[in-house]
Amino acid sequence: MKAIFAALVLGFVAGGAMAQALSDPMRPPNAAAAESLNPGASAGPVLQSILFARNRWYAVIDGQEVRLGEKFRDATLVNLTVSEATLRSPGSTKILKLYPEAQKASGRSGIGLIPTGTEEGDRK
Repeated sequence: MKAIFAALVLGFVAGGAMAQALSDPMRPPNAAAAESLNPGASAGPVLQSILFARNRWYAVIDGQEVRLGEKFRDATLVNLTVSEATLRSPGSTKILKLYPEAQKASGRSGIGLIPTGTEEGDRK
């Protein structure tokens, strides 16, 4: 009886340890920025996508398609780049980033990148 009880307790403990949340590989990269500790509170508009086509330049902000020059709430979409959308309202300018958590890496120096012919694989 004790062995069965111990096996059940061990099963519950092991099951709880294995039931950790998995990250969703299809989750948009800026989804974490859109979430907050209080799900009812809004952290502001979230840039979800940018499209540059022949005659169509627009951003998807909070699920709404906004063309360059059009209004989004009380602001106007005044600029688009491949990773940013600029909203200008009467009192402020807000730049929305497509990947807000991404940081631009500093460039590497060219030192050591030019083969000298002395490396093991370069010898003939």
